[in-house]
Amino acid sequence: MGLEEQPIYDPPFPDYNIIGSESKWGALIVGIASTFLLFVAAFGVAKLLSKKGASK
Repeated sequence: MGLEEQPIYDPPFPDYNIIGSESKWGALIVGIASTFLLFVAAFGVAKLLSKKGASK
């Protein structure tokens, strides 16, 4: 059919690697940092939503 797959966007850390570093430690650090940032963002959203719910 002549179709080709093309990404929608370029991720900042493709395959959880730091650009220029192919070590497993770099991937581990990026994975841990990403997880931590996700939890911080979720905690912030939960705090905002709980304040809105308490004011009703």
